[in-house]
Amino acid sequence: MSASQDDTAMNAQQLLSEDEQILKRAQADLEQWKMKVEKADQEKSRLTLEKLDTDETKKKAQNSTSVIMQAQAQLAMDSDNKIKEIESGGRQPVAPEPHAAL
Repeated sequence: MSASQDDTAMNAQQLLSEDEQILKRAQADLEQWKMKVEKADQEKSRLTLEKLDTDETKKKAQNSTSVIMQAQAQLAMDSDNKIKEIESGGRQPVAPEPHAAL
């Protein structure tokens, strides 16, 4: 081989080696991004489950509050009726007034 052919072969080999290094770096970057995406997906799933749990807890609290408010309304009505009964001298019980559900 002549010197120019040797130089061309060496340049080609050098370019090939640089391309291989670039490819290896790109593959390593790709693996890192895959891991980051997987972690992000796991975090998204965790947050979604946490939100669902929070929503369920909120719904239970709202239901409990509704039950307590209904019981409070019933107790107020019973108390009013008892006061009216006492004021009337116990002669005739007052019929409870119907209340709409809350």
